[in-house]
Amino acid sequence: MHVPYAVGIVIVGVNYAVTLLFGLNSGPAGISTGIVLGPILTMPWIGADSKAIRANIFLKYDEITTEKVKE
Repeated sequence: MHVPYAVGIVIVGVNYAVTLLFGLNSGPAGISTGIVLGPILTMPWIGADSKAIRANIFLKYDEITTEKVKE
């Protein structure tokens, strides 16, 4: 639950930085819309990457079990 939130926050931050960097400042409503639409449009990517990140944090690679499964 914490990993998707963190990835979403990163996307919001990047979205905001790109908006300011390219001068796309269309007022508070435009910036808010961009910040809200970014995570909504990238939800499938956030979900998939969050699962991979969480698996890499909590699951350890076991070479012996991998060899047994291959046989």
